[in-house]
Amino acid sequence: MKAALGRQSRQVNLKDTDSQRILSSNPSASDVTEMILSERRLWAEAAVAFWRLASRQQIHLLSHVSTGALRELHRFCEGLLDHIRITFLSLAPTATPLQVLDCVSSLGTDHILFLLDTFCSPKGCISMEGGEETRGRELHTHVCRVLAEQDHLYWMTRVVRAFCDESWRVCSEKDEMSRASVSAIHGMLRCLLHCCATSAVCAHALIYTEPRPLVAQLLYGLRLRISSNTLIRPVVRDEPTRLGVALSSAPSLPTPTMRLPATKSALAEYLTSGRTNAFDEISREALNVAVAAVKRVAAHETPEVVIGLCHIVDVSSRSIVPSPKDEKQPSISTQIAMYENVLMALEALFQLLQVKEDEPWSQELVFRQEIVLQQILNHDLARAVERLLRHCPTILDADSTLFQSIGTLCTPPFTSSRRRRRPSTVSRVENSTQCFRETAIR
Repeated sequence: MKAALGRQSRQVNLKDTDSQRILSSNPSASDVTEMILSERRLWAEAAVAFWRLASRQQIHLLSHVSTGALRELHRFCEGLLDHIRITFLSLAPTATPLQVLDCVSSLGTDHILFLLDTFCSPKGCISMEGGEETRGRELHTHVCRVLAEQDHLYWMTRVVRAFCDESWRVCSEKDEMSRASVSAIHGMLRCLLHCCATSAVCAHALIYTEPRPLVAQLLYGLRLRISSNTLIRPVVRDEPTRLGVALSSAPSLPTPTMRLPATKSALAEYLTSGRTNAFDEISREALNVAVAAVKRVAAHETPEVVIGLCHIVDVSSRSIVPSPKDEKQPSISTQIAMYENVLMALEALFQLLQVKEDEPWSQELVFRQEIVLQQILNHDLARAVERLLRHCPTILDADSTLFQSIGTLCTPPFTSSRRRRRPSTVSRVENSTQCFRETAIR
């Protein structure tokens, strides 16, 4: 590992110059491919060596590689991120979703995403610095700064959108999706979550990107369900695993049929098991990243997240209402798709309202909660719940998740009697919550 670290660190000195020269001189496709393949082999070797250290819980040994371990790790990380950046730059803007997924899958197969995940984690950085918290956090801060400055969040969110589009294609054509690509998306989202939950720089870059915030791509899966009016649950193809590649052990689920399970218990099991499908899990993880970014920089006013989630709940609930022309009830597949959309969007909204037990009360905290609650009332989400009650009674009778979510809102952490509250700071929030509760009951 010491040799690999030294080699990669020396490469970094020339990497920026070489990369700019190659990319700016209009190289042929073969030149770019040759460069990427050569870089890929070198980084795969380093990543495998790193993975072996991690599997033996010996990452701390990196702090003894040289007297300037922090500097060397900075340069090593810069080289890694530059390699990933060039890999995605090689993709044409018109690359198909499958090509984008193949690109990120190659990073997962080569253990590159495992290496990136360690650098994106504050704990991983501290471990690499031999347990020195100050130096570890300095390394993590440097990683997040480079991620934001080099626009790595662009390819990360591009991958999420590509996964959603490819999932829709797979379902439409009754094809299968590679489990390696699904595993790579999970790994990439872990990296993004680590950074956006802990770094204000990354969270700000995700939310305030121009011309349209990148965070909008993290809600794309739910929007695609609405526009396609389908459940989108692709069959995932099991594959032999390579050493060190963490693949999900969840079984592949067939594309849902249009027939309603015969019994209440069968429907409940069907709904529960369906949520372990790759599309549902990745959509949920993407929403978690969006929520973490908003909370990290207190960007509750951003329309791309809070208003976007409210809009998804509203439109999804309207999609299950029969057309006034023929009054034909939407298919059970459509009902389940829109029901799951509502559940995920509401859960994300409620996460934005949650408060840590050790978080002190403040006017700013209450103001952020008010923003979310006001949008819930503005979009009349209680009416959306009423539509579900009226048009999906069979689903709601079998699954209590929606009522549990509403119960979380009606008795949120910030109104819990276990904590001492200031009446003057929470009264308006409680009034908004009470209004939602009463409307939902009606």
